[in-house]
Amino acid sequence: KARRYYQGVLGLAEAFTTTDSAGRVASVFFKVNDEQYIEVVPGLAPGTISREVRVMFQSSDLARLRDVYAARGVNPTSISRGADGNPVFRVIGPDDAQLDFVQYVDGSKQTLARGKFLDPRRISTHLQHVGIYTKNRDSVVPFYQDKLGFARGRDLPGTRGDYIETPSSDRNLETKFPPLDPNNASTRSQYEREVMGAVQHVGLEVADMRATRDMVQERGGFTDLQVRAHVGNNRHWLVHLFDPDGSRTEIVETALQDKLPPMTVMAPGRAVAPPIVPTKPGEIPWPSAAAPPPNQQRPGGQGSGRYVEASALDFNDHAGWIQMFDGTTLKGWDGPADLWHVENGMIVVRAKADPPTGPTYLLWQSSEPKDFEFKCELKLEGAGANSGVQFRAVKLGEVPGNPRSKWETRGYQADLDNANANTGALIECCAGPRRGVPPRPDRAFRGQVVRTAVGEGQKPSLLATIGDPDALKALWRVGDWNQIHVIARGRTMLYFINGQLMSVLIDDHPTMFVDHGVLSIQLEGRGDNVASFRNLWLKNLQ
Repeated sequence: KARRYYQGVLGLAEAFTTTDSAGRVASVFFKVNDEQYIEVVPGLAPGTISREVRVMFQSSDLARLRDVYAARGVNPTSISRGADGNPVFRVIGPDDAQLDFVQYVDGSKQTLARGKFLDPRRISTHLQHVGIYTKNRDSVVPFYQDKLGFARGRDLPGTRGDYIETPSSDRNLETKFPPLDPNNASTRSQYEREVMGAVQHVGLEVADMRATRDMVQERGGFTDLQVRAHVGNNRHWLVHLFDPDGSRTEIVETALQDKLPPMTVMAPGRAVAPPIVPTKPGEIPWPSAAAPPPNQQRPGGQGSGRYVEASALDFNDHAGWIQMFDGTTLKGWDGPADLWHVENGMIVVRAKADPPTGPTYLLWQSSEPKDFEFKCELKLEGAGANSGVQFRAVKLGEVPGNPRSKWETRGYQADLDNANANTGALIECCAGPRRGVPPRPDRAFRGQVVRTAVGEGQKPSLLATIGDPDALKALWRVGDWNQIHVIARGRTMLYFINGQLMSVLIDDHPTMFVDHGVLSIQLEGRGDNVASFRNLWLKNLQ
């Protein structure tokens, strides 16, 4: 759910992850720019009030900075190496604030990601500020100002204009109408949790609030109320969004609105209309008792009528799914044991250029799925790396003198490669032509909806296009984790990468269509390459 919000709604690319000693994901880093990231840590217990794990500040001379802080009596920890590969030390601030100071060094994950993962869909390229909870704002100013060197107890050194906020409470709660009553005992705990989610927030700077508001509303399926924009006391347009755990993202427009009074609301909906000016100082005029929001509002301000908006797909929702990989063994799988193995919670296969490894398959043994959904995360390393998910396939049998050939199959494949020659395509693959089996020329290339040929001598039909193939291939993350999702139901097959539909194949051939078969993962042995798989899940749709 967090990935869907930070990546799907805010447009921040998942640049890298860190793992714990058991190989489990410990942190996910979403990239704002080459210096700034939003780090999301799994494992928040239900009902937990505080959810800010740490705030990280970047230094150009970490050892000197630590010496300065030690001399000022803030008791920094010793410098150690973090999971991202950078040296880091920690200072415990007022009210147990976890403040980490880091220096990006060669070989660290941040340094290796420079110039990469700068998603053009980002709503912002500047993380302007962050909120740190404090019981008494005035009392912490000396610490942040005199001890840490933040001017006015908030402004960070540098030219970007970054700063911290240290509120004890916040009225920018989740946009419920009417708002929760803090004096209602039955909702008091929920109210307190929402207050902390608003306090511990990140602020993203944007150039055009109206365009940003409309964009996030469309991506997230939010109501007009959830993306309400108003002029804050700082005289800037503000929108307050909340991630799935209730942590606030404050969107701040750069321009100063010095001609509009605070609490002025940007007219809801796509139609351009005059702003709604408050009638009482300090009170937001919409929604109000006189003008409440509709019970169900569709993006763009259109009435919902009898329709219910679809919820965005949650890649990490596994209810009703079969876990195909236990994280430690290859139980349920079969393939060449000299090539396929488990490493740090991943299924890993390596190919060599000399001697050439050749194509290699790992077959799922527990079933031969018919109508199904399959999900996994996949990372390819190596310029010529080529892999895929084979499904509804048939085993071709062992070739004498080639013991690895016993796992070769032929069938449909969701194809992908680091050269992006065929990434996102649904094809037929792979060893059939080398066994004398005539290949099928049918292919739904990236960005296409294709119906196969339905008879001898006929060509497949292009039914529609999904998007520009060159734009779609940019979604593939070379050398990093990608989400793969395949749906096969009847004669229709759909292929998604990182939440984007890439291709659709409809196999209407009267004799060549295959409705069930082997499911496998594979690596084409083209050079020195590595394929890693994790989070493999299967759902039967019959």
